[in-house]
Amino acid sequence: MWDFDADYCELNGYSGAGGDVTVPGALNDGTVDVIQSNAFSNMDAITSLTLPDTLLQLRDSAICWDENLTAVTLPDSLIAIGERNLYACPKLGEVTIPAGVRFIGEAAFSYDDSLRKIVFEGVCPVIESGCFTDLPEDAVIYVPDDQLDAYQSALTDAGCAAAIQTSGKNAVIVDNNGFDEADFDFDAATGTITKYNAYATYLAIPETIGGAPVKAIGDGAFEFHYYLSVLELPEGLEAIGAGTFESSYYISELYLPSTLQNVGSRAFADCALTYMAFDLFLRTQSQRSPVPQIFR
Repeated sequence: MWDFDADYCELNGYSGAGGDVTVPGALNDGTVDVIQSNAFSNMDAITSLTLPDTLLQLRDSAICWDENLTAVTLPDSLIAIGERNLYACPKLGEVTIPAGVRFIGEAAFSYDDSLRKIVFEGVCPVIESGCFTDLPEDAVIYVPDDQLDAYQSALTDAGCAAAIQTSGKNAVIVDNNGFDEADFDFDAATGTITKYNAYATYLAIPETIGGAPVKAIGDGAFEFHYYLSVLELPEGLEAIGAGTFESSYYISELYLPSTLQNVGSRAFADCALTYMAFDLFLRTQSQRSPVPQIFR
């Protein structure tokens, strides 16, 4: 029933009877961290879908074109929603976006003919173009009271025409940064990260490791990192080496510091980058700008 790759913690498909489907948090001795593209695409037999509290990423088009899907439960663990997720699900009536979500890809939650209630619980994430578009005329998006301006700007920029109202609650703050000093091979003498050895989906690299400032990230230090989706690089960083993030395909949101001076060849080659900014962490949507072609 489940097509699951335990080596990469990825759910690749489902072949069950449908109805009310609950995805387990563990399969074949591995946790379900990622749902791959098209895993739940064009599955008219599914009426509701509950995702596990281990889930970190929905890859592009993981859930879409499901004619009879009326309800979906997204877990608090979720960080990144790839493009065209919950796209063209005509019976989906409402959805809650958990507070830990930091990125919503292009055209997600669009062309949903019955989607009249969307609730955001956290700080405004990056919302790409075409999200929450072509919804019913009476659709309402509820956002945290203290984030109204940020959401209005982000949703308008994305092309969303739905009404936006405050929810009566302030944003829930979630710390889902995957940072741990022990995960880095670090040369304190030169301030260089030479290797990253963990599997974070969201990573804000600190300004110091073991008390020493982080000044550089070495050649290939994050090469072929398939889990990283949201990346923030620290103020004080001056150099990124050759091929540092090459083939880390799922990096969709990138923040670069104002101190950066040198970027090596193919540093971000074969990455699905969409945004970067020259400031770090508590930043508003208006401060984000499209990635220059050199980073694509």
